[in-house]
Amino acid sequence: MKQAQNWIEEFIPLNGTETYLLTLPAAPGKPLVLFLHGGPGVSESCFAYAHHDMLGDACTLAFYDQRGAGRTLRRNPDAPLSIGLMLHDLDGVIKLLKKRFPGSPIVLLGHSWGTVLGALYALRHPERIARYIGVGQVVSMTAAEQASTAALRKALAERGTPRDQARFASMQPYPPDHWDKKGLRHYAAMTKLRNKYGLREPNPVPLIPAVRRSPTLQKRDLIDIIRGNLTSTPLLCACMNVFDLTRFSAHWRVPALFIQGARDHITHLAPVERYFDRIDAPEKQLVVMADCGHSPMIDRPDLFARHIREQLAKAEKEVHQ
Repeated sequence: MKQAQNWIEEFIPLNGTETYLLTLPAAPGKPLVLFLHGGPGVSESCFAYAHHDMLGDACTLAFYDQRGAGRTLRRNPDAPLSIGLMLHDLDGVIKLLKKRFPGSPIVLLGHSWGTVLGALYALRHPERIARYIGVGQVVSMTAAEQASTAALRKALAERGTPRDQARFASMQPYPPDHWDKKGLRHYAAMTKLRNKYGLREPNPVPLIPAVRRSPTLQKRDLIDIIRGNLTSTPLLCACMNVFDLTRFSAHWRVPALFIQGARDHITHLAPVERYFDRIDAPEKQLVVMADCGHSPMIDRPDLFARHIREQLAKAEKEVHQ
């Protein structure tokens, strides 16, 4: 275990792996936000400092690298990958944090791929968390791509060059009926076309300068992000083929907040709005952040922090009721 003034780094034994865990403790009893990174395979632990800058001492922050990602991948290169195993890992992390931070309500915050794990866990184990926050919520990647592709088709019809229109047509039908490496190549090509025609992240942040600000950064972390992305490709394809949140219960037993960027073309707003309308929960809220893309915490950190602080205040109040 490595402990500095404001954070604790360690590897914890978890279901046959040594899992990297980063914790930034606040005062006893403060809510604990457990962050589930995207990808799969893309650690976001190096951005923990940015969340601490936003939220300060309002909560304890915990980040862990999922199997197949970041320093967990570095320590366990041959660990098997599946959603079931990852949910089992998540349950182990939550049980550990509950022991270490008794009295702290746990707010589960998923980003992108992390919302797959987060939503499934919240539906299965609502008694173990106080609140759920999904940022860039994955409902169905196929549904999201259908919505984004419709927007691109319209843009190409209005102002596309013959070459781009031909390129688009050559990849049809899209999205594919079955996702594989070819489908992911088409996904990358479609993303380039979307970017060209203005359907892109509104405020792209250069990755390397942002990562270099991290006080916990190691030289191999950037390499691990690339390795994790490649290692997790089969899992990503499997998820894109079969995962659809609408197939699970529409009855949530935990308060749920969904934060979406209005210009998110990765997890498009339309499927999230439809899903939000069909579910019931003790409390539910959909926040659409204008001029934001897939990472609203980067695009508009002050506004994002305000929404998270509201959830933290509610969780803290509920503990004392």
